[in-house]
Amino acid sequence: MQLPRISLCMIIKNEAENLPRCLNSVQGIVDEIIIADTGSEDESINVAKKYQAKVFHYQWQGDFSAARNFSLEQATGDWILFLDADEELVRESATDIHEFLAKGTHEGYYVLETNYVGEKPGIEAVLHITPRIFRNKPEYRFTGAIHEQISSSIEKYGGSIGFSKVKINHYGYLNKAISDKKKTKRNLSILEHQIKEYPNDPFTHFNLGAEYMRIGNYEQALFHFKISFSNLPSLEIGYASVLVRNIAYCLRQLKRYKDALKVLEDAIMAFPDYTDLIFLKAGILADMKRFSQAASFYELCLKQGEANIRHATEQGVGSYKAWYALGQIYEQLLDPGRAVRAYTQALDANHHFLAPLDNLADILIPCEKLEDVQTFFDRHLDMKDEDTLIALAQAFARNNQYEVSLEYVKKGLSLFPGSQQFILLQGQYMLYLKRYQEARKIFNRIPPYSHLYPYAIMNTGYASFLMDDYQAALEVVKRLHELESDIPHLEAFEALIALFQGASSDRISLKHTEQNEKMVWFLLGELIKLEEYEKFEKALALTEIISAEKRSLQLGKLYFKYGFYDLAAEELIRAAKQGLADAEAFNLLGDICMKKKLYEDGEVFYRQALVMNNKLLRYYIALTNSLIQQQKLREAVAVLQDAISHFPESEILRTTLTTIRTVANE
Repeated sequence: MQLPRISLCMIIKNEAENLPRCLNSVQGIVDEIIIADTGSEDESINVAKKYQAKVFHYQWQGDFSAARNFSLEQATGDWILFLDADEELVRESATDIHEFLAKGTHEGYYVLETNYVGEKPGIEAVLHITPRIFRNKPEYRFTGAIHEQISSSIEKYGGSIGFSKVKINHYGYLNKAISDKKKTKRNLSILEHQIKEYPNDPFTHFNLGAEYMRIGNYEQALFHFKISFSNLPSLEIGYASVLVRNIAYCLRQLKRYKDALKVLEDAIMAFPDYTDLIFLKAGILADMKRFSQAASFYELCLKQGEANIRHATEQGVGSYKAWYALGQIYEQLLDPGRAVRAYTQALDANHHFLAPLDNLADILIPCEKLEDVQTFFDRHLDMKDEDTLIALAQAFARNNQYEVSLEYVKKGLSLFPGSQQFILLQGQYMLYLKRYQEARKIFNRIPPYSHLYPYAIMNTGYASFLMDDYQAALEVVKRLHELESDIPHLEAFEALIALFQGASSDRISLKHTEQNEKMVWFLLGELIKLEEYEKFEKALALTEIISAEKRSLQLGKLYFKYGFYDLAAEELIRAAKQGLADAEAFNLLGDICMKKKLYEDGEVFYRQALVMNNKLLRYYIALTNSLIQQQKLREAVAVLQDAISHFPESEILRTTLTTIRTVANE
């Protein structure tokens, strides 16, 4: 049997960074590499030639299909494989591809594409099948100026597309990659032009909606998705399931929850094997505080498992992400035991999915021995993974366990001695341990070429400020201005230094912006955390940029967070008298009363919190406790029954209700 030849066909422009990964992946797999270069100004062409690629220059015409078809015209192989430069072939999936194609009865084949998203590959991914292999025939040509397709051409001539075991990885959706606004602008321009030419083309509207969704313009995205759906010839179209998911997703982002649920009700019936739809429905129910229903749909995700690969699916919706979401639901239901079990299942399903780590740390650290918590994480995590050690250090630090955090930093530096992230963390934890001089020295170890350098410099300035070296702190601010750094709290920090250098509060030029307001509260919180109370008192002058009413509310919450309950009560009551207190403020006032054994006053505040927000279980529990302390058992039963009507799955409510009824009968 004579084995067929395979041509890799690509179009590129300025892809010198990505090409080595892509072309390395096909070495020994393809028989020739055809590259149509549309005007590279970097080393792309030289890189391609190092891999014996045949490079052809192509004048870009704003049409991706035309460019791809030009590359096809240069190919001499029996079969075409096409990739983009930010993709790679998974070699072990294609070792016998020649034998497979020699026996093939289809005109083209789908491959499984893993689209990595987020900060780095390997954690978050969207999976879908895509036709990337087809016979080299002159009638098989791409269509569509962007998001070009080959399948319609194959099907037009009676050909069929089968499934292969070949896999490819796509890195173009990583955060760093999609930050190129020019690319988005280009795509939108091409698609808008194509819409004018084909105003009712469903695939073009689908792609245009996807571009708008990617940049967060959900109104425009929804507009085009709806047009696409209304023009679909049938639900058998390959992207139909993704389209209805995207419609529901946009409705969710626009907080049109009822409309989204209505869409999903029909969509799940049409695509019952698409777990992503069930996962999305569960998330919307959670947004609506319908936690019991949300939990049941997350459980259905786990029962069903990952979606059929014929759909574009988010990795983990049928396993670790569903477990994680369930854990969050159980936390809302004040059931830490079940939450811990769900979060642990999520970690066990994917050791590198670290989102549950923070939740577990926040539950376990306050109530378990630190050594036991560390042992638990040792058992369920990869303790040689850099991101894992960073996450552990940060989780323990958030719970004020800085010595333990330094243990993980030390381990990280032993495994990754060049990691500037660990150096930065080491300095921050030294700072929180009030070892300011040591912290400043550590921050100075981060070199100017590091992306963390501005943050290291900022922390150096903060350490100098805490050491009363205001001039050194000011020099840091000047250096950051020279670097044109976008450190978010730089302006607020500069005002803080000026205040301590003797400037009166009315002469400090701190503009009232949302970011400055946020940073003022952050700096005040840091000073309380470090027990720098004298500096905190003086720094309160910065809050003059905030309206007096809003200042009282936020200051009261800040005082409560750090245990200054009398001061918190004073500020929160002031906000309440001005009609500016929210449900959380009344709940905190209730908590303060309970600590002082003022149970009747606590009841009044808790009831007001529930009037303002009856969607939080902990408000019901707090009111019940205040009633129990007053021996108002009948009223407590009534509150619990009302709570159970909102949270029927809550074990804590049912157990408490049973206990109170037993006591009342005695």
